[in-house]
Amino acid sequence: MTDPIHPHPQDAPLPGTPAAPAAPAAPAGSDAPPPPPPKSNGKGCWFYGCGGCLGVVLIFIIAGFIMAQRLKSQFNQPPHAPLVLTADDEAKVAETRALLEQAEEQEDFSVLPAEGLRLTSTQLVALLEAENPDMKDRVRFQLEPDVFRAEIRAPRDENPNKNVIIQVALNVVQVGDRVEIRLQDARFGPFSLPGFLMEEIRGEDLMKDFFADEDNRRAFQESIERIEIQQDAILIVPRR
Repeated sequence: MTDPIHPHPQDAPLPGTPAAPAAPAAPAGSDAPPPPPPKSNGKGCWFYGCGGCLGVVLIFIIAGFIMAQRLKSQFNQPPHAPLVLTADDEAKVAETRALLEQAEEQEDFSVLPAEGLRLTSTQLVALLEAENPDMKDRVRFQLEPDVFRAEIRAPRDENPNKNVIIQVALNVVQVGDRVEIRLQDARFGPFSLPGFLMEEIRGEDLMKDFFADEDNRRAFQESIERIEIQQDAILIVPRR
């Protein structure tokens, strides 16, 4: 005969085994819902896995924004502040202009003082602006032993307050009895020139690019014994 409680004999408790307590029955006529499933901690894929990817993307977005602002600032710089010249600076610039005009007319730079012509970086900028008014407040020099650095703020459109920064570093070296100028570094805004291009330009003597007239360039090199780049000054010594 079949047991009504345990219709399958294998499911019946062994003799002497206490019966399992019955689950509490819902009150008669109650429509109570079943117990809720275990509560999730809310930290699924987007917290542990995909959330990490989202964080990386967010970092790239922030970095891109910062870089864009940096590029914008590099290409929208105002001109340099106007030079502040002392009376000695103005007198030195006037004297140097007169000497250079005489040297160019005679094609002989030995008219420079025997001890050499020494100009500070400020006087050199003032001389450049006097000879080239369109360069006013566009160029500044930083001089240190054997290295000549220039920062140029070149207008990129008709707005004079939107300039791109161009930075150039030159080595002035003595090769035998000749003075040579070689490129050390060049940057356009935040970008450097490609390495292969830098290597090619570094091997060239740029002295020729500083003279519009070939005869003046030759006369300069034949008349000048040496050029020294000192701390915040340049010294040009004529050949005797």
